[in-house]
Amino acid sequence: MKGMGPGRLLTAAALGLASVLVSSSALAADDDPFPIPLFRVNMGPAIHLAPERVVTFALDVTTGLDVTVGELDSTFALFGGELGYTYDAYGLHHFNAGPTVGVGNVIAAVSYRPKLMAGSDEAGVSAIGMRNAIAGHFIADIFMLELGHQFSSYAGELHHDVRVLIGVNVAAPPYYLALAIAGLNRIFR
Repeated sequence: MKGMGPGRLLTAAALGLASVLVSSSALAADDDPFPIPLFRVNMGPAIHLAPERVVTFALDVTTGLDVTVGELDSTFALFGGELGYTYDAYGLHHFNAGPTVGVGNVIAAVSYRPKLMAGSDEAGVSAIGMRNAIAGHFIADIFMLELGHQFSSYAGELHHDVRVLIGVNVAAPPYYLALAIAGLNRIFR
């Protein structure tokens, strides 16, 4: 017997995800709000533009909740909120909080994600700022691509950078699996 090759594994994963999405969406009425728990890990470059030009590694770890309003099998509105931690190899540590507002469908959605930032640099100097970002959410909000502009004020200077972050919502797959199991239990009772 041959091992499972990449093509078969990808096909099995796609069929499994499709069955989870179909069974989980069957539990909710067409226009019921549908919550999606978030525990998201995003990473990528922070392209610092001022006061000096340098590219550093950036990491966001956030938790929160997204809620879809509208029909899951067509276009829906996306609302949510997140609270998290931001690290920048430039020497910044921020806590962040902000809402999410968007529109899309199960395959792809786009959102606006403003975040207030408060923290310090590695020397302990207080820093405060904001990030304005546009994000693409893909495959039932499991994957994300974010493009944002962040500014922070610390050490008497205003710092600007552009961030390109890719991420994964590790809370979504187990949640969808639990919904699928609950749906199957309802069906076979």
